[in-house]
Amino acid sequence: MDHADILRYYNAVARGILNYYSFSDNRSSLGGIIRLLHMSCARTFAIKYKLRFMSKAFGRFGRKLACPKTGTEFYFPETFKRIRKFNVQAPLSLEMLHRTWHNKLTKSSLDLECVICGISPVQMHHVRKIRELKHRLHLS
Repeated sequence: MDHADILRYYNAVARGILNYYSFSDNRSSLGGIIRLLHMSCARTFAIKYKLRFMSKAFGRFGRKLACPKTGTEFYFPETFKRIRKFNVQAPLSLEMLHRTWHNKLTKSSLDLECVICGISPVQMHHVRKIRELKHRLHLS
């Protein structure tokens, strides 16, 4: 997943936890969980970009781990006080979930052209890894 998708995933988890406990009196104790998610997200970026340490991820992307392309940031709530407001929306249909996360499970975006043969939009027709194909091209 790209940088913005990873942030969206962590933000969804954080907002879900905060929403679930919005009526609890000790909601302020969720700060530790949000900090843990924040550090986990930083560690994920450190591994993704081969930075080795969380501190380098914070140095490169800032405290909120902002995406350089989209500006998406890690979500921190304004307050951890009890808000007594439970956000209830109609659940997403399975078709909508399939449409939104369908392209996230592949390494390439399916709406771009193929990196090997240039066909647009790309189809899943190359079974071998690109690395193996490039090696075969150099041998012949």
